[in-house]
Parts: sequence; C-alpha cells; structure tokens
Amino acid sequence: MRARRGPQALLLLFLFLWSSGVVGVKPLAHSAVDLQEARLSTGYKQVLDTAYRRVVSWCNSHSETLPADLQEEPRKMSEMLARHLQYLFEGNYGVSAGRQALLAVQLRFRHLRGQLTLAWDSVRSWEHIAPIQMRVPMPWLVLDAMFCYALLRGFGAQGTLRRDLISFAVCLGPAFDALPRPGEVAILTPQRVALPDSRLHGLVKSGLVTITNGKNRRTFGRIQIAAIHEVRVIEWLQWLTTGMEPEARLLPGGIQKFSKMFHLVAGDLGLSNMKLSPASLRAGGASHKFTTGQLDLGQLKFR
Repeated sequence: MRARRGPQALLLLFLFLWSSGVVGVKPLAHSAVDLQEARLSTGYKQVLDTAYRRVVSWCNSHSETLPADLQEEPRKMSEMLARHLQYLFEGNYGVSAGRQALLAVQLRFRHLRGQLTLAWDSVRSWEHIAPIQMRVPMPWLVLDAMFCYALLRGFGAQGTLRRDLISFAVCLGPAFDALPRPGEVAILTPQRVALPDSRLHGLVKSGLVTITNGKNRRTFGRIQIAAIHEVRVIEWLQWLTTGMEPEARLLPGGIQKFSKMFHLVAGDLGLSNMKLSPASLRAGGASHKFTTGQLDLGQLKFR
C-alpha cells in the first residue's frame, strides 16, 4: 500500500501546485519591487508603527528623551526602553506589546541591533512570569451545531447575509480539519483548494489547501500545504467552489467577516459563555485528532 500511495500523492500535489499557479509561476519584475520595503508585510509594519508611536507618546508624557535623540547612545536607549517595558507590564499590555516596542525601535535604528541587551532582558523576564493563556478548544459537537445553524439560517436569509452565512458554514470544516490559522482559511480561494474530481477520483480521498505567507513562513516556506480528510468537508467545499471564479474568496471579507460571522452564530446559539473564538477551531481540531487517535503528538506539532 505504501508503495502505491507515494506516486499518487506526488501526482496530486504536482497537479495542485500546477493548477494553483505555484509551479511555473513567472518572477516579478525587479523594478516593481523594493526589496527593503518588501521585507515586512503591510500589516506587520502597521503593528510596529503603532508600537513606536506608543513609545514616543510615553516619552512625551513622562519627560523621557525621545528615541530619535538617543540613537547614538545605545546604553541610554536601552535604559529608556526598559522603563517603557516596565510601564507596559504594569499597565497589563501583554508581553507582545513589549517585543513590538523593541522591534519597532530596532527597525528605525538598525545599528542598535544587539545593543539593547538591558531592554531585551526585561522582555525575557516578562515572558517567564507572564501567565500562559491557552486557546479554548472547540468540541466537535459545537462545531457541528454551528455548521448546521449557519447553513439553515443562511438558506433562509437574503442578500449578502445569505452568502456570508453559507460561506462561513462551509469554511468551518477546513478550519477544524486542516488546522490552518483563522486568517489563513479566511482568505482561501478556489484555486488554492484541490479536491478529488474525475481526474483523480479513485487515487486519493483527501483534499489539499494551499497556505501562502503563513505565520511560520520563515521556517516552513511561503507556500505550505494542509490536508483535508473529512468527507463531508470535501463535499461541501466541492459544492461551494463549483462555478466560482478561481481567485474569488470563499468568504468575501477575509478574517474580519469570518470573525463577525463566528460571533454572530455563537451568540445566536447561546455559546458566548464558552469564550470561544475563531482560534478555537484550530485548537479544537488538534484536540479532536489527538483524542480520537488520528494523529500523535509529533504529527500534531508538525501540522
């Protein structure tokens, strides 16, 4: 069995990559891309800009020297940032806000990298004492209830609400089974989804989704593949994507619309006290696969 499955899996993967435009993609024109600007995504730049503005605002309100005036004095810069981190810690901002403050300063003053040891020591201390917050995993029965309710209400609605509820319901399946992050499943398009069809039926029973520029892209690459095994999930995806434009999003509106539909459906079902969030789908899928023996811990860590 293992010898037969290998070539079949490779064939499916190749066809998926080819149909998705991953294989044989044309390189971008060099003149159209600024390599320095392209190092960071637009969203991440906005996060760091917000962190830097917070540092500047704190400096102004606490009579501290501004970062721009300390760029040639690494020791004083590090001491100032350590005091800012203490302020963030006492204000319950979260350790990520501290990291972003240091990274924002280092982004603007690249020569300071490796010279802010005192400030980074404060971040590491914060990480050790910060409480661990686990995502609340979604039970399979709750997933099923949200799926059925979203479909029923969607088919009874009109206009964009009808489209959004039905699309959201279908997207719940891959969010739970393939273990992508909420933001990754919310931007899926038909060309990023490969499902068994007339060419491949009988060879494989699983589907594949392409994740581009995922959170861990520096470690696992800009293009990653996740598998879908649940038959119902595959069949609903086939139904939803039939006739869709290849580049159209399965759920128009991205993560904002996905989150809005999630809380709408959870609220209608009286699930607000469970403290579920879109991230609960990934945690719930991983818990379900482990408790049912589908994947061991090593496989879950990789997924």
